Amino acid sequence: MKRYMLGIAAIAIAVFSVAFKTAVNKPVNSFFEFDYDSYSPTINNVQDESKWIQVSGLGTCSNNDVKACRIEVASTYVSGTSLLSTAALVAQESSTNIAYVKSGNTVNIKNKN
Repeated sequence: MKRYMLGIAAIAIAVFSVAFKTAVNKPVNSFFEFDYDSYSPTINNVQDESKWIQVSGLGTCSNNDVKACRIEVASTYVSGTSLLSTAALVAQESSTNIAYVKSGNTVNIKNKN
């Protein structure tokens, strides 16, 4: 009788130890690209998240700090196809009085000539 009780206890322990384990979810990093979509690259316009449109694929932006062109952001700062204000873009004017993205909650910043 003792053997049966020990066997049942061992099975119960094995079942319960597996049944209540939590699954480990690894966060997936999703990134989205946005192009600046305004003909007037002022500081206020560049910092306005509504002036950026979501794009896919490679763009033709060089990496010179002259004019706002493209940014890459994490999914945290995107709702649907819109860039959220929490992206907190900061713009600066170049020597030609045209604004470009200086910083913000971005993964990658591409400005162009």
